[in-house]
Amino acid sequence: MGWVMGVNWDKKLFRLSENDMKRLDHLVSSLEEEVKNQGIRNLNRTILIRALIMMSSDKPKIKPLVEYIKMAHVYL
Repeated sequence: MGWVMGVNWDKKLFRLSENDMKRLDHLVSSLEEEVKNQGIRNLNRTILIRALIMMSSDKPKIKPLVEYIKMAHVYL
């Protein structure tokens, strides 16, 4: 991975909605058996989010990504 975090990163916390947390929990529970079969232990929300970020940053398909951005956009 050639991506490096910027120098000015201040470790902000980003809030997720209750529905986001439910979706993450559902994904974690759906993947638990598969990752255990692969010898991976202790799957949790943080690991899943990191994996999703890594997956989407590796040659992302722009059109579907933009559509998901539209669906995920939260107006503050």
